[in-house]
Amino acid sequence: DIDTLAGNLSGGNQQKVLLEKWFLTRPRVLLLNDVTRGVDIATKHQIYETIVALARQGIGVIWYSTDARELVGVAHRVLVMLRGSVAAELVGDDVRPDMIVRAAVMGSREGADGSAGMGDR
Repeated sequence: DIDTLAGNLSGGNQQKVLLEKWFLTRPRVLLLNDVTRGVDIATKHQIYETIVALARQGIGVIWYSTDARELVGVAHRVLVMLRGSVAAELVGDDVRPDMIVRAAVMGSREGADGSAGMGDR
């Protein structure tokens, strides 16, 4: 119902309303912080699809997430931060939960193939 107040919606639907509000401003860059935290699985997938579609339209997306698995399905490039610095840059097939967690815990600056990561360039 279009007359329903956003505060009366489920948490997932409230998040979708908030995102749609920002999408309507036609941003050049979206900064997202744990955007799907507390959201049900079906709504998470709707949010992922929307964000991927926006990226395909040329909108830049910077997505902070504490869920490594979440990033795997949507990101083609991940920067892993550790104590305020870039610990690793993962691209393509290296964007995997195990690689993200390893870099976050160990501060690895190498890709899966042993090539230099971003911090070593």
